[in-house]
Amino acid sequence: MMRAGAFVRRSGADGLGHVGWSFQYADGSYCDGAVENPAGKPVSPPGQTGFWSERVVDPDGRMQLLKYDAFKLFEIEAGESDLADKTVAWIATQPYILIMRNCMDDTYDVLRSYGIPNLPLPMIEITPNRWFDQLSPVAQLVSTQALHDSGLAPTSTIQTARPPSQLQPGAPLWRIPGSAEWQAFHESLLTLTMETRSALQFHGTGAPAVNPPH
Repeated sequence: MMRAGAFVRRSGADGLGHVGWSFQYADGSYCDGAVENPAGKPVSPPGQTGFWSERVVDPDGRMQLLKYDAFKLFEIEAGESDLADKTVAWIATQPYILIMRNCMDDTYDVLRSYGIPNLPLPMIEITPNRWFDQLSPVAQLVSTQALHDSGLAPTSTIQTARPPSQLQPGAPLWRIPGSAEWQAFHESLLTLTMETRSALQFHGTGAPAVNPPH
């Protein structure tokens, strides 16, 4: 079994939340990363987005240092780490954009590229905290013991993490305009957005909040 997960910092973006990713390689090491957008601007150019990615033995250290406070762990039979690597490299070349290119979109793209099924769509109508809450696994606190119990900790067979992959950046198919996957992705977004807005209007809850700048 291969593991991948989402990490959340609930205090990010004034309490609306911030998310990052982790996924496992065949040798047992992990890729951790996120787009932090430290300036908090609605748009930040590539190189100023706070993008980071590390190949590590233990996902604990950096996530604790950056004050991520919970994670959700997926297990699948085989993960597509090469595709996820290409997506990570592509994200590094992208700007941060408040709508449709924020931390939630980035984490969704990496986990979907790795092969995690049935992820909630990164909608305009939800925040990173709410997106994280919709993920199916049980949330666990970011602690050494919890990460160890989940398998997100060093094993005796790994001495050091291998260098980062040199794969060329590659946009996932659902981010390539005109592709069948792009069309299906946007149709799903539109359908869910309309359903969500109709439900909010029916219940009189007013307009939903947009994604935060983290």
